[in-house]
Amino acid sequence: MKITIEKNPEMSMADPMDAQIMKLGKESNDLKEKAYEMAAPSGTYTVMGLNSLVDALNTVLPMFGIPDYTKFTETVTSLPGQFVKMLTMVNDAATQAGVDGAVIDLSTIVDDKGLKMAAGKLMTLAANTAFKQFLRSSKPTMPETEEEGMTPDTKMKHEKTEGSGMAADEYMSGRMS
Repeated sequence: MKITIEKNPEMSMADPMDAQIMKLGKESNDLKEKAYEMAAPSGTYTVMGLNSLVDALNTVLPMFGIPDYTKFTETVTSLPGQFVKMLTMVNDAATQAGVDGAVIDLSTIVDDKGLKMAAGKLMTLAANTAFKQFLRSSKPTMPETEEEGMTPDTKMKHEKTEGSGMAADEYMSGRMS
């Protein structure tokens, strides 16, 4: 018995388009990452001060279904773009949950005192009932930053399984425009 598989002509046309779409998506992600890096506060930080903010952020990230942020091992003079992206996501969720008093003003994070103040606000959010209820009702998630390995079909399946929750990009879209 001989089985012949015919190629669908429409599918062969889609392959170059899929590659182009994935390339544009990666370029878009790269631009977003650069925007977060440019928006990152700069200052004089110690490893201990940075990690106090990381510890506080890591108390909130599980509520978003996001793994812990890695602790700093050396000082930096500007917060990493990915770190700023996560803080912005949390800020936007806090605003939407009506917990404006716990929103972090990133421009005030210029030293360890600013890091500790921001950490305190994150700890307040971690214990805030309204914030927790908001997150349970909308279940925001962090967007994929590296989608090269995903085909459009895989992306579609991934999007369908994530449900109707708000994506982190939706939270941040207003901030970047």
